[in-house]
Amino acid sequence: MSAPETAPAHNALRRGPVHELSPLQKITFWPAAWALNTYYRTLRFEVSDEAKVILADPTPSVIVGWHNRSLIFPAVMTLRPPNRVHTIISASRLAAWEAAYFEHRKLPVIRGSSTRGGVFAAKMALKALSRGEDVAISPDGPSGPLYCVQVGAVAIARKANVPIIITGFNQPKAWRLKTWDKHLVPYPFQTIQLKIRMISAETLRAEPSDKSASELIRQALVEANHA
Repeated sequence: MSAPETAPAHNALRRGPVHELSPLQKITFWPAAWALNTYYRTLRFEVSDEAKVILADPTPSVIVGWHNRSLIFPAVMTLRPPNRVHTIISASRLAAWEAAYFEHRKLPVIRGSSTRGGVFAAKMALKALSRGEDVAISPDGPSGPLYCVQVGAVAIARKANVPIIITGFNQPKAWRLKTWDKHLVPYPFQTIQLKIRMISAETLRAEPSDKSASELIRQALVEANHA
């Protein structure tokens, strides 16, 4: 395995029609980012010893979590080496806000999804994994169906021959937004128990197809989130 290279700039990862924040939106972005940073500081994340072992493993991995719990993704990524986790984020206008915040946190972004730019995003993901870095994907994003694992994440992991890290949390004290995924926003000043599990590359290879491996991942995500 070659040593990880410096994370490429966002512009190097773009291809095709990718929506960015407009100049006016960039002005409103900064107070929104400040508010979100403040919100994150009110939360405490509890990680089990087993989860710490998984997250400390240097093996490049595909990290997955339900779309409606993606608010915790930045917290999970800080538990890996800095700038190591490349997050696949939709190229849509709405997702431009999420991409801008990840970049604000100095977290590498790959723009693309199953509905737009998926092939290019998959190529960039495979390149990142080949450098020894991680790739994070919401397998039921960007527009559902909710709690349905599309084959993209599994196909990338199987082709790269890397494990999948399952992430989740069950937080009943949370707001649910009126979005397609009923997005969870945990109340401030809480301790959130992160649930982490690794499914090995060998286990993924043993599945007869990407579809059957995707069902294995779906079951693991349901258990991690009690969805």
